[in-house]
Amino acid sequence: TQALIQKQEQADKPEDLDKIPRLTREDLTTETSVKEINVSELFEGTIFNHADEFTSGIDYLNLYFDISDFKQADYEALGFLSNLLGSLPTERYSVAELQTQIDLNTGGIHANVVVYDDPKTKETKPYLVISGKTLEESFDALLVLMQEVLCHTKWNATEDILKLTQS
Repeated sequence: TQALIQKQEQADKPEDLDKIPRLTREDLTTETSVKEINVSELFEGTIFNHADEFTSGIDYLNLYFDISDFKQADYEALGFLSNLLGSLPTERYSVAELQTQIDLNTGGIHANVVVYDDPKTKETKPYLVISGKTLEESFDALLVLMQEVLCHTKWNATEDILKLTQS
């Protein structure tokens, strides 16, 4: 290990640096491609916008919930609660079982509160965002787990909440 660290800390020889391919300004383009947005229904009554893109077999899902009807004073609490999502038991799983299912079937499920500019109205709008990623063949499992976390978290698990907030 020490030999590797010493080698990594040595300056590269100029002839080795010359072997690295370099981009010139002419190699770059300012053109952008427009992605076609497909609209479908994810769950009954929900709009799902998606763009087909090469992601090496990994599916990414971000669910945005408009929380602009909440009072600004509630955003701090929403941020705190969003950090608890996925770390509390649900109706179907204990904390350990939920973490095992998330680890086995996904690359993680996370939630947070963000604020974006609405391109149509030019107003800022807060959202609760639930994000997850998984292999293509496990997408249905990701949906089930996200639904479990969103709809069936046991918010009355005071002992678990205390453990999380005091650690």
